Amino acid sequence: MKLFLAALTVITMYIFTPANVSFADEREIDEDLIEIGEFVDNPVDDSNLIEGIDYDIETTTIYFDDIDDNNTQSTIDYLNSLRDTPTTPVKPILTVTDQTNDNLITPSMVVMPGPKHKTTDVKYIKETVGTKTLWKTSGQPGITIGLNFTKMTTATVSKTYGASFSDLSANINFTIGKTYSVSSTGTYTVPKTHKGKAVSKAEVTGHPIYKKYTMKVHEKNNILYRYDYKGIAYAYKPIGIDIQYKHYYK
Repeated sequence: MKLFLAALTVITMYIFTPANVSFADEREIDEDLIEIGEFVDNPVDDSNLIEGIDYDIETTTIYFDDIDDNNTQSTIDYLNSLRDTPTTPVKPILTVTDQTNDNLITPSMVVMPGPKHKTTDVKYIKETVGTKTLWKTSGQPGITIGLNFTKMTTATVSKTYGASFSDLSANINFTIGKTYSVSSTGTYTVPKTHKGKAVSKAEVTGHPIYKKYTMKVHEKNNILYRYDYKGIAYAYKPIGIDIQYKHYYK
């Protein structure tokens, strides 16, 4: 009897011991929750971003079908194996950086308002005579020379720093690059003597008179959202003709 009970005890331990061991249930995969298309091939380097500026990072979307890659096909096979009907293939989407921009991050197209160039501190300095000869005439002693001339001459600038004439003219009362009419009037009789010397002939020339202005030129910087100082320029507005006399002696 004792032997029978001992054997029964061994059998009982053998039968009920597994009841103390638990096994995890097989995980069910909800196909609707499988996210496809979040594979990034070439992450964009953002180490050169400037604080305070919006950026556009251009991307393009292509399909795995367009890529000849063993790793890609392995991913497709794995995802297809998760479906109940693998005959309906999964078509995952791959998002990669657009290679046309060489993976560069560029500022978004937010253009700073205002002209490309602007001028500040515009000031009138003085009248000055140019070296250009508008007209020339000459005569012998005793001859009266007419000085009635009307000529066209252009408003000029010493330097542009790449600026347009319209931008440089914004803060002055004339247009650089535009031609203006200037005139001279009167007569001049060639003297027989000049400064105690006998005159053989006199030569008379007309040169433009300008109003001279100074200005500071600045160029727009869309990256840093400001205007950068480029330098000083001088603008010249034609206002008349300066008559100069040259005497030749015997």
